[in-house]
Amino acid sequence: MNKLKAVLLTREAPRHIYFANLLNQHVNLAYVGVHDRKESSFFKALKHKKISRKLSEVWKVLTKWIFCRSLQEKFFFFGSSPARFDDSYTVQKFFNINDKDFVKKINDLNPDIIFTFGCGVLKNKNYFHEKRKILNLHSGLIPDYRGVDSVYWCIYNNEFHNIGYTIHFIDKRLDMGEIVAAARIDAAAIKTESQTFFCVIKSAIQRYPEIINNIMFADDLLLSKPKNSGKMYYERDRNLYTDMVVFFNLMCYRVGV
Repeated sequence: MNKLKAVLLTREAPRHIYFANLLNQHVNLAYVGVHDRKESSFFKALKHKKISRKLSEVWKVLTKWIFCRSLQEKFFFFGSSPARFDDSYTVQKFFNINDKDFVKKINDLNPDIIFTFGCGVLKNKNYFHEKRKILNLHSGLIPDYRGVDSVYWCIYNNEFHNIGYTIHFIDKRLDMGEIVAAARIDAAAIKTESQTFFCVIKSAIQRYPEIINNIMFADDLLLSKPKNSGKMYYERDRNLYTDMVVFFNLMCYRVGV
């Protein structure tokens, strides 16, 4: 049986590259679109007019540099090997996921399935076709943790039992599509906030070969629908105070307090 023809819309961090390379082993990955920024996070942070928001955004960029998050992520997913996309599929950058010309390009490829992970929100209605599936990897349990940074907000809320992932189909509601797979991670995997996040992502990615196989052979995916809308979390809500709460809660959890 021929492999599914697929498109992946993602970013370019090591976790996204790792995901793309795994997908390529199980589908015919025709195209990988990498959602990029036109300017660096640091310079973007400096442009905020409100001083409090500017300081908060600069703080977030600095903490990523101080704790070498990118380097941590690279070693977690690739070890000593370089983090790079395979040469067997096309990789191109884009800046606006809902740009009509970009959406037309995706539609012209006529993929059986679109995978999304870490890219922007699909707002262009032309993405959605009755015969096409769009499958998203979300680093939280929906509907309780919608939006971004679910691991971070679970720790902030002291809800370590809710750290997990959801793989779901996308519809026109953000993080509210039919759920294909969801699971909490083992308590032993809860370490630092970054390492816990990486564990969540890797655990989710490891579910994809089975899911792809089920889709190919039209097996029952045992879909479920979120029962309520839950809460939406935003990256802009992170700041020095929330970081301190996360650090404190994590330390208490690790020592059993």
